[in-house]
Amino acid sequence: LLINIPILILGMWKFGFRFIISTLYNTALITLCTNCFSSFDAVTSDPLLAVLVGGCLQAIALGIVFKTGSTTGGTDIIVKVLRAKYPHIKTGAFVLLTDVIVVVISAFVFRAIDTALYAGLAVALISFVLDLVLYGRDGAKLLFIISDRSEVITERILKELDVGCTYIDGYGAYSKKSKKVIMCVMQVKLFTGAN
Repeated sequence: LLINIPILILGMWKFGFRFIISTLYNTALITLCTNCFSSFDAVTSDPLLAVLVGGCLQAIALGIVFKTGSTTGGTDIIVKVLRAKYPHIKTGAFVLLTDVIVVVISAFVFRAIDTALYAGLAVALISFVLDLVLYGRDGAKLLFIISDRSEVITERILKELDVGCTYIDGYGAYSKKSKKVIMCVMQVKLFTGAN
């Protein structure tokens, strides 16, 4: 709780009161569900299976929470702050960075190397699956746009899609006129109109 208080203050300062309310709601719900399910026996006693299935489920749930603009508290708020500052770096990389620090510290504190290694494997899996949930598979399209209104099109691409563009000097084979060709690369999900 003491560690989370400054993190919550940071989140409120960066993202506002409404963000903190949704984060506190998520945290309370996680606590309630954890208490409810703790009375049941584990589905598996194999730690590797627990890491694989639990990591995937956690990443899917975390991806849904992040897509709504909220977090589950703790290091998730730090991830959201870092993502706002460095939007070109994927969320999974920040989750991996922050959670690996926690795992390394826990390995020294609890002196349980096997548990820490399983936790490290879970963190790596979570960061990978989380990026799949948030961004889909990596894929991009290279587009060449030829138009007499290249400046207007470029302005809209830069502002509305937040995608970089490059002008290439072109020459029309039929029209025999010089033209600006807009070249840009965008992700497949952006190209297909998905969020």
